[in-house]
Amino acid sequence: MPTISEQLNQIAIQFSSDRQIEKREVQREIAAAETRLALLAARLAEIEKSRLRQSTFIAERNGNYQCPRCWIQTGTTSDLKPVAVGIAGDREIDQFVCGTCGFDEGFDP
Repeated sequence: MPTISEQLNQIAIQFSSDRQIEKREVQREIAAAETRLALLAARLAEIEKSRLRQSTFIAERNGNYQCPRCWIQTGTTSDLKPVAVGIAGDREIDQFVCGTCGFDEGFDP
């Protein structure tokens, strides 16, 4: 029959083993949090670039209106295609759409 000291040592070993399992779980959580943090940092850097892009946006290039969303969000140029001329209230509007991002807007001519 094990002594009380031996029994307590066995219990201590089991507690230590349980903590090692918990340690691995916490390490996985930390790795997931670090991955999430890296993704958020990259997203923030991209958002900060968009502010700088605003000052270099060119609304019309080679006779084509450009999509402001594509330029601001990704730094790419994309032509807006005229899709309709309509009436809004008592005025005529020109409707344009971006084939890349789906931006859709009507403008007073």
